[in-house]
Amino acid sequence: MRRILNAVFAVPGILSIRKVPLVVLLVLPISLVAQQNPNDAPVQVLSQPDGPQTAFLKQHPDAVLLTSDQGRLVFGNPNASLTAIAGSVTHRDLTTGNWVQNAPVLSSTNNGWRLDGTDNALIIRKSGQNHTITQTYTDYATKHDSTLSITVPSLTYDKSLGFHFPQSGLTWTLLIDPAGTLSFETTVEARRGAAAYSFPVSSSESLSVSASGDLAGDAHVNLSRAVMIPRHGKAVPCSPWSISKQGIATFTCDDSALKDSQLPYRIDPLTQTLTSGSTYSASGSCGTGYDGYPEDYWVCVSHDATVPFNTAGIVPTGSIINQLSCAYNIDWTDNRHWNGFLLIFRGLAI
Repeated sequence: MRRILNAVFAVPGILSIRKVPLVVLLVLPISLVAQQNPNDAPVQVLSQPDGPQTAFLKQHPDAVLLTSDQGRLVFGNPNASLTAIAGSVTHRDLTTGNWVQNAPVLSSTNNGWRLDGTDNALIIRKSGQNHTITQTYTDYATKHDSTLSITVPSLTYDKSLGFHFPQSGLTWTLLIDPAGTLSFETTVEARRGAAAYSFPVSSSESLSVSASGDLAGDAHVNLSRAVMIPRHGKAVPCSPWSISKQGIATFTCDDSALKDSQLPYRIDPLTQTLTSGSTYSASGSCGTGYDGYPEDYWVCVSHDATVPFNTAGIVPTGSIINQLSCAYNIDWTDNRHWNGFLLIFRGLAI
């Protein structure tokens, strides 16, 4: 008898479709080791969204958790079918070694903020007029801590898992996703030409620039090469990362070649901690005067994203998948210039 498996894939990447001129996005990895500084202790819980296990059981109270493993949660349903939630949904408990759901808890401290309960945890400490964001991934087997720290001007907490800070005359937004991953983004209203973006960084690992332009340490510390994502058209690479002897990480994006119809655009650098984590962009827009067409000629253009799922080790022996659904973080949308917009998500099981 074959068992039916409902697979719900929580994608650790970011689907971006948004309205705002220029966005710089940084996604950073890592899980945090207990800190000895008493100022790092949690003082007040600010945000505690439900983890994937808690959320599923709230929606399906008759289901039972059967398996909590690396990258997956498997539930038994009353009709004898199974539901698997896969992706960046679990982390290793450093005390017991058990795989438990990612359940982020953002708290204030006497010197900033901290995030616990995920594979990627962090501490944000005030240092003069700045804040230093330190993320740490702890390997349970080796006990090795892979850390990455980035310093930004003074952070202000907004709500949920969001902050903002000022830099270079721009207001940047800092967001934390349920897997403990950070994203930085900012908007710019006009062309800037060849503009450089710099962040003081430090790491437990030796940082170097890869052949693809990433700034990498080990498998858990990686800042991927930034790209410009225009309002329509394909992504345009920014320069490779560079890092000075003083620990200043910089990339440059030149928007001079972008057409007026491609503005606003987004700049997207990010970091990854899991091989399954990626950023996907989809766009669609309609208007006049695109790409040399007459001003009275209405044109619609779109660019989609194909997101593959590798189900090896997730689907139990003798089971079949009868349903796929995907969860995305949508962080950039643009409604000003579009007559209509349609997203079609296709699940591909490998």
